[in-house]
Amino acid sequence: GDSRANLPAREIALDGVSPRASMIAREETEVMKEALNRLSEDHRKVITLRNLEQLSFTEVAIKLDRSENATRKLWSRAVVRLQEELSGLDGDASR
Repeated sequence: GDSRANLPAREIALDGVSPRASMIAREETEVMKEALNRLSEDHRKVITLRNLEQLSFTEVAIKLDRSENATRKLWSRAVVRLQEELSGLDGDASR
């Protein structure tokens, strides 16, 4: 018989989805890493601190030695650049 016969239906469903979901998550992580690596160092730092490390704008500003307002503007520009990279656009042809 099926060794999964005694498992709850939810676990069987998760078991069937997990490898694919895990593969997709790994691919998305790799795409994100590649896109981040194409950003300027300042843009990469502000996104890493704000989004990945989940620091407040105040904390990010301190770490980057910038005003909070300048940090917010930098983050905003960095997010736009990251979106451009993820969608395959190059918004700055001079680079």
